[in-house]
Amino acid sequence: HYQPSLSSELLEAKFPAYFGVGARGVLRVRKAAACFLGVLAVLFLFAGPPLLTVMGLSLSSFKIAGGLVLALLGLQTVLGFKFGNGEDEKQAVAVLIGTPYLTGPGVLTSVIIESAEFGTMVSFAAILASVFVSWLVLRSANRLSKVLGKQLLLVLIKLIGLLLVTRGVQFVLAGVHASII
Repeated sequence: HYQPSLSSELLEAKFPAYFGVGARGVLRVRKAAACFLGVLAVLFLFAGPPLLTVMGLSLSSFKIAGGLVLALLGLQTVLGFKFGNGEDEKQAVAVLIGTPYLTGPGVLTSVIIESAEFGTMVSFAAILASVFVSWLVLRSANRLSKVLGKQLLLVLIKLIGLLLVTRGVQFVLAGVHASII
């Protein structure tokens, strides 16, 4: 039994009906969401590691915690259950459209960890590429949903969720390994 959620509504390009905005408004919101991804990711790229230091947190403990969050987010996607207190999804996205789906804990965790492993410049280039790809996907959401269809989109969502679980487990293992050594 298929029950639409906010993520499926966004992927199926029903954004205007979901939020009651016109087609031009949708394009502006999609562009703003991609820009918000870039700004928040770059902010965490530069402020994340010093923030960990100020809080007395090690990168290895952050890898473990972030990996657990990533794995749980991925499991939520793959298995279809939800964490949280059951608040209305529309209200959550109305606050910051980009945060839950483009710049959630997964992206922010990855930015901090990957910048420590690959350096700031490589991470900055990856952020720019991610912003561009996100913008392209959001801009083409209507066409993509028509071309791919509901079933293929659902399969892709589950596959991405599985990859997210795998990445989370990888972060946990790296954090545990770094803590032991």
